[in-house]
Amino acid sequence: MDGVNSYSCECSDGFRGPHCELPPSSNFLYQRTQHCSASCLHGSCVFGEDDDQQEAVCQCHAGYTGDKCELLSSAGFASQNSYVALEPLYESSANITFLLTSQSRNGLVAYYGNKMAHLSLELFAGRLKVSWDIGNPPASVLYSYSVVNDNLPHHINLQMKGQGLSVKVDDTAVQSVENSGSATEFALKSKEFFYFGRPKSAVAEVALAEYQIRQNESFKGCISELVIDGKMVDFSNVVERLDIEKGCNEVVDYCAGMVCGTGQCHVDVKTPRGYRCQCPPDFMGPNCAQKKIQCNKEKFKEYYEEGDCRSIEEIKSARCDGYCGENGNCCTAVKQKRRKIKLHCKNGTSKMAVVPIVRKCLCNESCSARKRI
Repeated sequence: MDGVNSYSCECSDGFRGPHCELPPSSNFLYQRTQHCSASCLHGSCVFGEDDDQQEAVCQCHAGYTGDKCELLSSAGFASQNSYVALEPLYESSANITFLLTSQSRNGLVAYYGNKMAHLSLELFAGRLKVSWDIGNPPASVLYSYSVVNDNLPHHINLQMKGQGLSVKVDDTAVQSVENSGSATEFALKSKEFFYFGRPKSAVAEVALAEYQIRQNESFKGCISELVIDGKMVDFSNVVERLDIEKGCNEVVDYCAGMVCGTGQCHVDVKTPRGYRCQCPPDFMGPNCAQKKIQCNKEKFKEYYEEGDCRSIEEIKSARCDGYCGENGNCCTAVKQKRRKIKLHCKNGTSKMAVVPIVRKCLCNESCSARKRI
């Protein structure tokens, strides 16, 4: 790799030394590979930058989390009957956060309740509709300020305490409702499951009959990073589930709305983000926003001209072209060879000329030095 007045070698896995001249130790490489394959269940092993410690961590595939990528953190709701059933909330207060990704205009997102009290979340005309009744009918209702059915992940936070419920969507202002009356807290005497998606038929029919929900179909999309009172929900270890996909890639487009700068977005579920940016040759970085520092020698062959005189034949040479960062350095020739050539002139005479032939290009500080003078 070209640097400023220097170069460095990028070694293949296991090789070491300034010029990658030191071969790998077979035993050492075997231990590293064995450790990786044994520990990361749904991910790949990534080694830290400190070669002395050789610490490895799991980089999880999209939809998984945990030290060993053992937790399924994303669930795809693929049909109108999709649901996930979770254990009941055993406290009247709760803090619930999750990411919601969907293109559905309408659909049931979550329901927890019985005939007497409930909490329901629905997509209604693209907005999040929240209905809250702790036993003091009629229910208190609010609608999110912003639409959330644009196929982008939206951070939803619910906080239940006493008669109050607060809802925050992304960075918008907190919205709150109070369900005033004789009941002072949300407590279901019958311990019902907490459903995401459409509840089981018997539960959904009661909720619909009591006007607790407007619709009896699950939204289509994805719930991810669901945390209830500080504990991440593992969607592979729930009470019940129906028509649920592991991860989001079957129900949402990971590339929707993602910015890849000058590059192109490609779905790749083996990456943490679920997509990767394919950058053009001159750019790099996760979003192709970083221009590569490189100084290239571009060869060419052309006639050399000096006034009305021209070389007898085409001369092989090169020019330096590239990007050397924002510090004033430039891509320039650091090694040249002077060559004497013969020129023929229009008046019939000939003469000799000395031309520089570029042999090596590097990013050089001489440009910034000239600017400071």
